[in-house]
Amino acid sequence: MDIVFSQWIHNTNVEFYLLMALCIVLMSIPFIGKYVRMLDTFFHEGGHALLSLLLGGQKININLFSDLSGLTTWKSTGSTFKDFLITAVGYPVSALASCGAFYLISHGMQDLFIGILCIVIFIFLLFHIRNSYGIFWCLTFIILNLFLIAKADITIINTVAYAYAFVMFLESIRSVLIIVKLAFTDSKHAGDATLIARITHLPAALAAILFFAFNFFVYLYTIKHFFPFGEYITFIHF
Repeated sequence: MDIVFSQWIHNTNVEFYLLMALCIVLMSIPFIGKYVRMLDTFFHEGGHALLSLLLGGQKININLFSDLSGLTTWKSTGSTFKDFLITAVGYPVSALASCGAFYLISHGMQDLFIGILCIVIFIFLLFHIRNSYGIFWCLTFIILNLFLIAKADITIINTVAYAYAFVMFLESIRSVLIIVKLAFTDSKHAGDATLIARITHLPAALAAILFFAFNFFVYLYTIKHFFPFGEYITFIHF
């Protein structure tokens, strides 16, 4: 029986979902949980900032807060459509970032994934992140992960990379579900959905549903292609 259990626990598929379960627990731990969950907020706000830069926005500032909220501000592009796109891109980018994380890991590029995280965070820190907690989070994340890449063995690096991907994936799901709930129950305080409603004069609930629909597609794609047993998702083909 002990041999059977040992074989079961070291099954790659079992290890995958055990680590995912541990990440769910990790995310609920005070301070540490919020610290790693900030990855999702970073990519969400970074999506706003990047598209603003590409569409001609100026004076782009990102604030990251310890309660996991974030705020990206930019000087209006002068185009309602461009401002709409910049406002709408946050949730899709966070979902796509988590998918990209699993893509890199599935191709054996765990150390590259962590390195890319550090480089992207450093660039945004250098040019756009201005508040004290945001600076603290960026600096400590970069330092800790550069030390990890330099000193840790490959097993630890792989585990940490998977943990980051799981946290990004799970937090992206959580955040889009929260915005859908808020859009229906408190539409004046539903974040990006409220802002889009102000720009388009459409209901915030509609914006939230569209966020969820796009992200749900990305989540299904991620599970189908990068999760064990994901190939059994046969009702949709992509």
